[in-house]
Amino acid sequence: MRECPFCREDIKENAIICKHCGSDVVPVNKPKKKRGCFQNFLLFFIITAVLGFVFGLMSDSDKESTSVDTKKKEVKEKVIVKPSKKIKKSTKSTKSTKTKSVSYSLGYKIATIETGNYLSENDLIVKRYNSLLKQLDNKYVESENRISEMTLAAYQQLLDDGIKESMVNIMEGLNSVFSQKQPNIKYAEYVSIYVVMRKSGVSHYDTIKDIKALLNTFGIY
Repeated sequence: MRECPFCREDIKENAIICKHCGSDVVPVNKPKKKRGCFQNFLLFFIITAVLGFVFGLMSDSDKESTSVDTKKKEVKEKVIVKPSKKIKKSTKSTKSTKTKSVSYSLGYKIATIETGNYLSENDLIVKRYNSLLKQLDNKYVESENRISEMTLAAYQQLLDDGIKESMVNIMEGLNSVFSQKQPNIKYAEYVSIYVVMRKSGVSHYDTIKDIKALLNTFGIY
């Protein structure tokens, strides 16, 4: 409440007309809330840590890309086709073999790398990976292939620090950060923020929650 400058009666802060004397008054706007200490700390921490870290992650993802190709070769199945024997009078029968390459989805490749097992393309975890890659591709600027490489690099970096977090959880968490596609949003930046915060001791749940809170502060989320 505040005092009317004309009749000195109590009126609401956002009132534009005094209900007692009918005079026009200027409403008092409440000051905007400032960011809390946690959000200021989080913003400072992210800006100082993630700018350099993102380049390291991009470099690691290039290395992991080579690893993915290597793993792809390891899990390729070879279908042996034996042609019928042909008998010729003056020559011995010969046998030849042909190899047929089998194409695998990105979801299959990263699921196989994480589990260390041979899986079917119809396996639920493989389908989940493929679905997440498509959703992330629709929200971030990078391609599905690049997103899979950076997720694998993040997974490996966390593992090197003794933090075991499945790639499904990492991808699902970053998929939940945005409800729809935003202009010029890079997966590399957000997966880097995720890794930095996890390495500082923040849990998976709190990391995703804090990223959303920070975006909400800037009116993005």
